[in-house]
Amino acid sequence: MAIRKHFNYPFIQIFRYKWGGKGSSKNPCTQIYAGTGPFSEPETAAIQRFIQGTKVPWKAYVSFHSYGQYILYPWGYENAVPTDHRDLEAVGRRAAAAITAAGGPRYTVGPAGSTLYPAAGGSDDWAKGVAGFKYSYTIELRDTGRFGFVLPASYIQPTAEEALAALRVIVEAAQKA
Repeated sequence: MAIRKHFNYPFIQIFRYKWGGKGSSKNPCTQIYAGTGPFSEPETAAIQRFIQGTKVPWKAYVSFHSYGQYILYPWGYENAVPTDHRDLEAVGRRAAAAITAAGGPRYTVGPAGSTLYPAAGGSDDWAKGVAGFKYSYTIELRDTGRFGFVLPASYIQPTAEEALAALRVIVEAAQKA
């Protein structure tokens, strides 16, 4: 059994939508390991079962990661965007503005595959492409590299408050969808 480090995105590449493509690896020792197959990890399988096992009319999906200060939307599997990308961009920009208004740093908004890098099999792509969520985002929280994956304790509360401000914007948009 391989031991995986829990860094930037070990679980996001295990979702069925475009699984195993660009930006993923079959090598279990990499940070971009795609698992042995879609939903091969208990955590991702539980998310799939929960979402697809309910009759809830899901409209918004948000995955939080560290770090980089990005609000990313599909598609992550390549340099492409969904047909409603303008809606995703507009809500993402409002969420970024809410973070700044809450006292947070600036966030970059854009499609994951071209704004950051390709990462096939992401949960946000699956939520949009398979589960049918109108609004699907990955928010890469603070910071831009000074502290990386280990933020000082003094950043925890402000980061949570900023994330909540962004979520409120996304939920408001979803309620209107």
